[in-house]
Amino acid sequence: MKGLARWFVALALGVGVAAPARADEDPKKVAHQHYEAGADAMRKGNYDGARREFEAAYAASPNYRVLYDIAEAELGLGLPELALDAFQRFLTDGGDQVPPKQREQVTQQMAQLELGFASLEVVTEPAGAEVTLDGAPLGTTPLARPVRTRAGVHVVGASQSGAAPVSRAVTLKGGQHERVALALPSAPPPERLPPPPLATHPALEPHEVPPAEHAAAFPVGYVLIGAGIAAAGVAGTEYAWNHGRVERFRADEAALQNDTSPDRRDRVIRNNDLAASINRASAVTVGLGVAAGALVAGGVVWLLVEPGAKHVNERASAPVDAWVPDVVVSRNTLAASWRGAW
Repeated sequence: MKGLARWFVALALGVGVAAPARADEDPKKVAHQHYEAGADAMRKGNYDGARREFEAAYAASPNYRVLYDIAEAELGLGLPELALDAFQRFLTDGGDQVPPKQREQVTQQMAQLELGFASLEVVTEPAGAEVTLDGAPLGTTPLARPVRTRAGVHVVGASQSGAAPVSRAVTLKGGQHERVALALPSAPPPERLPPPPLATHPALEPHEVPPAEHAAAFPVGYVLIGAGIAAAGVAGTEYAWNHGRVERFRADEAALQNDTSPDRRDRVIRNNDLAASINRASAVTVGLGVAAGALVAGGVVWLLVEPGAKHVNERASAPVDAWVPDVVVSRNTLAASWRGAW
């Protein structure tokens, strides 16, 4: 059946080759030569070479029949997603010229291939975020159409300027349409406390503080920032580790498609357990990322509002013109308050 179809394609591409002309001057003759080379490569099992020759034939003289052969070569290379696109173009471009029996056969073949793929729709709140699938960019939301991807575990991510990036691991089944909604949290502005009401009091007489009684400020802000950076490092390390496991899962999942060995069921169970572990690890990674952002933000806010720690006896000796936050450190206490000119 396939050999007869290729004979008709070669005949269609070779129409008009009897006229004396060089190959580079006659597109149909060039297409015919590439097609014959592609058919010969297919018979020898050289699917990569066959695809290149078929594509060259189509580029020289577009003929919808060559798209069928391109799809067959891509199936031989293990590229079912590209084969599906070529089959669809074959049916669309061929239209009524495709014999009904061949159309039915191609339609059934496409339906069988679709069982290994899922349709993924990604939306974000707010829109305008850069979306990735397993680290590869998909575009900016809203996406023009759902993405066809292989069944299995995938990591969907979204990022936008001014918002913390988010990611989620999803398990897609063949023939399934999955909608993933990602909400990007925006960093809230630091809360400002209202100043207490002004009161009139006589100015306090400054007095000298012995140097030995002065205590240094405790670096709370730097500690928070350091903890946040450490948490981010742990999150990044775990993400890289988990990403490697995702790749291993996808490779095992692809191998199971054609596995007929007696221990296939045990391998499927192990792969499903790996998928569940990947989901749990992804949740931990997201939690560490959120915690890292909160710690760094808290440390920065602390450094911005902290005017410096002072001894309890020194607080009255340095009057200020406006109300400011004040931290007081002594051997027995650590207190925070507001102070200003009385």
